[in-house]
Amino acid sequence: MYASAYRALTVDIGTGDGKRLYRVAKSDPDTLYIGIDPVKENMLDTVKKSAKKPEKGGLKNLLLVIGAVEALPEELHGMADSVTVYFPWGSLLESVVKPIPESMLQIRSVAKPGAAFTIITTYQSIYEGAEIEKRGLPELSTGFFENEHAAALKELGFSTKVVRELTAEDVQEIGTQWAKRLISGRSRQYFSVTGTVSA
Repeated sequence: MYASAYRALTVDIGTGDGKRLYRVAKSDPDTLYIGIDPVKENMLDTVKKSAKKPEKGGLKNLLLVIGAVEALPEELHGMADSVTVYFPWGSLLESVVKPIPESMLQIRSVAKPGAAFTIITTYQSIYEGAEIEKRGLPELSTGFFENEHAAALKELGFSTKVVRELTAEDVQEIGTQWAKRLISGRSRQYFSVTGTVSA
């Protein structure tokens, strides 16, 4: 497979416009980065840019794929050395926070045994009350991720290692358009959950 030419493979689920992944891929040419998002239109600019010749900004180690967490590409099963989910929304947010078994098992399916996973998320009732109510989302806290969430993930083959609260500066460095919107004039909590996929 195409991935065999690289040292490692990272799958980014809910990649949005792909611009963050483009920057990361450009700085790490030995890793293949695959971004997955259900909205084709969001990714078009980055797809066009990465398809150019290298001297014009093109990248060989970045692929953007249309897909959703409920049905990830079978071609990726067992391939990823790491899986990332940054600032999910909608059904993806619900999938990783509750967590929903069917969706988390899809995420697990693309990972190699022992692969790393990272989830970064935020929502608060003062800002996202309607979405929280609509999806029945739990209140976020470090304790929630270290206890109830970690226990639920363990049942699904994920081992939580580190939970930490991010600063606005941390989020600014991530550099996605969504992250910039989140920190614009608002004080809120951001959580990072990292761990491994069970062998």
